Amino acid sequence: MKKLILLLSIILLIISFIIGGVVSLIISFKNNNPAITSEQEYFLPELTLNDLEEEKIKLKKINQPTILLFWLPQSQSCQQQLEVLTTINDTYQNQLQILAVGIGALSKTELRKIAKEKSIDFPIVIDQQAKLTKKLQINTIPTLLLYHPRQEKEKLVGFKNKQELEQRLKKDLLN
Repeated sequence: MKKLILLLSIILLIISFIIGGVVSLIISFKNNNPAITSEQEYFLPELTLNDLEEEKIKLKKINQPTILLFWLPQSQSCQQQLEVLTTINDTYQNQLQILAVGIGALSKTELRKIAKEKSIDFPIVIDQQAKLTKKLQINTIPTLLLYHPRQEKEKLVGFKNKQELEQRLKKDLLN
């Protein structure tokens, strides 16, 4: 009986090693094969949001490096983040797109006023039912989502000053 248990244990160990080796080879092949990783595309959820002028923005169709700011107008740190993004937009407007996503039932009149006061010249959209916010698991404001069609999305939570944001853009988004 002991010999049978020992024999079964050895067989199970051998099978486990074989399965582990095969899985390791598959993972290694995917990670080291440039044809697979360079062609990978990442998409934003298939949602359409309206900007303040009622223009429809289809998120799935965004095909360039983009910063999405999830924000609320009553938050001081969100207001400061909008100011930083305005200067970033002035510097990098030919290299990336910025999209401010207001969360909840917000007044378009109030958002237009903020856009005018802060000289915002990038689109502001309203995620009224927080569908996008939930799909992207945004839990804190402000949150910046760095999106590139050929890279995984990256979240930056909390206020980021211009210098810190530029460093991240150059390192992760504009390469």
